[in-house]
Amino acid sequence: MDEDSLRALIAGGETATVEFKSSAARPIDIAARICGMANNRAGGLIIFGIEDATRAIVGIRNPSLTQDVVLRAARMVKPPVPLGETSVQTWQLDGVTLLTVAIPPNSGRLYQYDGACQVRRGTNTVPLSVEEITAFVHAHGLARWELLPGPTWMSEDDLDLEAVERYLSQRAERSRNRGRFGAARDLLPALNAVVYDAATDRWRPSNAGILMFGLDPQLAVPQSEVVCIKYAGQLGVRSYLDRKNLRGTLPELIDQAERFVAQYVRVGGTIRGFTARTSRSTRRRRCVRLL
Repeated sequence: MDEDSLRALIAGGETATVEFKSSAARPIDIAARICGMANNRAGGLIIFGIEDATRAIVGIRNPSLTQDVVLRAARMVKPPVPLGETSVQTWQLDGVTLLTVAIPPNSGRLYQYDGACQVRRGTNTVPLSVEEITAFVHAHGLARWELLPGPTWMSEDDLDLEAVERYLSQRAERSRNRGRFGAARDLLPALNAVVYDAATDRWRPSNAGILMFGLDPQLAVPQSEVVCIKYAGQLGVRSYLDRKNLRGTLPELIDQAERFVAQYVRVGGTIRGFTARTSRSTRRRRCVRLL
């Protein structure tokens, strides 16, 4: 960033990524601002020596003290916000000294200060809601949805142990872990089908366990239903000839969808000598769409 770029930022006023401070104030005030920008995808820039209301360039008296306050504030955020050697810079503008602090773009970490995960919203720094924190965690891959517990009303009794046995019977002999566990219920934690809930002191089905072994997976995860449609025309619009709403576990959904598609795939055949050979036709296949 050069002097012209800095002047342009000042002239543009405060934004979601730019904040003005006339002085360093206290570390606890600066820590909240740093935390808020650190949780932004684009990071941000704090400019010390600018009045936020008038955008007047007033400067700071003690650049070294301001820098110390900034570095202390960055360490007060959990985890500490990494500021490199070029993150904090001093400038001479209109005969006064300014100090800029460049907050790096968020790399997937969720920062918090004073027990709250702050974020920059417009020109304000506000705490993230529980829903926003959950969305952040999922968006950055910090938590795997399939390993999270399902609805609180569900228990191990909502899982089909016979489905667990069928699943194990299809696995390779050496990977079934049958030597370590005696019953299907004992296998549920090893399969990540249940997770321990410390709040209720009991094991609860995970989302993966519900989808793989649930007695009624769509009751807990409605969006797991599969809709198969055979349309009347080639474009797949307007009228249709058949429609099935498929429910069940993931293996059952796959089998049902395969059967739906297979019944509408034409089969042709040729006779060579005394041998009949069949092949599925792909040229005349009507539009079968799996939603």
